[in-house]
Amino acid sequence: MVVSKKVGPAVARNRVKRRIRDLFRRNKGVLAEPMDLIFVTRKEILDLGPPELRAGYFQALESIKKKRTSS
Repeated sequence: MVVSKKVGPAVARNRVKRRIRDLFRRNKGVLAEPMDLIFVTRKEILDLGPPELRAGYFQALESIKKKRTSS
């Protein structure tokens, strides 16, 4: 996982990586099939609390599912 230096200093980037990895690890059963995921993080991610980050994560997964089933 890579987080751009634009997000913030090393401590902030590592925190973002830990949070995203934890979300993935706890919810990998939601993904029906194996796939590669790319998350583009922005500085605003640092301001999100756990509920907002989780909601955004699931919203992104739902969007991916819809695109995969419609094609």
